[in-house]
Amino acid sequence: MKKFRYPLEPLLKIRKYQEKQEFSIYGKMLAKINVHTQKIIETQQLKTDFTSLERKRMIEGYFNLEDKELAAKYYSNLGKVIDHAEKEISLRKEETEVLRKNAEKARHRRKILEILKEKKHNEYQLELNKLEFKELDEFNQRMRRSES
Repeated sequence: MKKFRYPLEPLLKIRKYQEKQEFSIYGKMLAKINVHTQKIIETQQLKTDFTSLERKRMIEGYFNLEDKELAAKYYSNLGKVIDHAEKEISLRKEETEVLRKNAEKARHRRKILEILKEKKHNEYQLELNKLEFKELDEFNQRMRRSES
């Protein structure tokens, strides 16, 4: 009997490639979101550190109006950086969800072909086993005839 050959193997290879591409695109988008998330975390840490420093300076009795104005502007700018990063994340959420769904669809299409391939391979194995059993049975019958 011939070696197992799945007729849809070229299509399966294409589906695997498409799945890889879709997940790559999705991963890149997640990386972009993670950059913004990391920016938020870092900026919040800067705000916390800056607030602690300002509190310490107030306790020590250091007060300068110009420094307070600069501090207020700096604090405001940190807030703007956080707002901007949060906006970027929210803008990309919908796009990210679409990309995730596309990647999942690509995975599903590949899985379908793999399941079909597995079923065909099982059918092939079953047929191969039947053929082998038939050959063995014929061989046994010939051996019995030759012994008699």
